[in-house]
Amino acid sequence: AGEDIKQITDIRGTAYMRQGIPEGWTVLDSSEIDADKSLVHPQTDPYADTSAKDKQGCGDKNNQTKPSKIDPNQGAVQV
Repeated sequence: AGEDIKQITDIRGTAYMRQGIPEGWTVLDSSEIDADKSLVHPQTDPYADTSAKDKQGCGDKNNQTKPSKIDPNQGAVQV
């Protein structure tokens, strides 16, 4: 609100082109930041169509078991 666009430097995930290095700042070599190839979760495609996958559900419809029945008199579960 009323700030000069050139003075806004605290937006997360944003890189800034500058003439020289401002006082109190450091330079990071970005080619080494993501060099670790052992990431547990690979990056997903943000443009991938997952709508068909979402409609499938997570269960296997061919391998469904019947719900358990509880007999309060027996205190056991019948499968």
